[in-house]
Amino acid sequence: LPVFTVTNIRENSPAFYAGLQENDQILSLNNNSNKTLELNDINLLLQSKENKKIRVKYLRDGVEHETSFELKKLF
Repeated sequence: LPVFTVTNIRENSPAFYAGLQENDQILSLNNNSNKTLELNDINLLLQSKENKKIRVKYLRDGVEHETSFELKKLF
């Protein structure tokens, strides 16, 4: 299975405020399991239009968590 690990969270970004941290393992994005996702799918989703809601299920220290955030223009 593919493993997608968060390597960087930009401070003051929507993901930062949603509580995502480095080394979190992505289990699903918008109900799409990591079993069916490819890195390109994740990149396209995160580059979607502003205000698109992103739902994330992730694993941190062996415990599953869920959060969500809306995409924002940072620049």
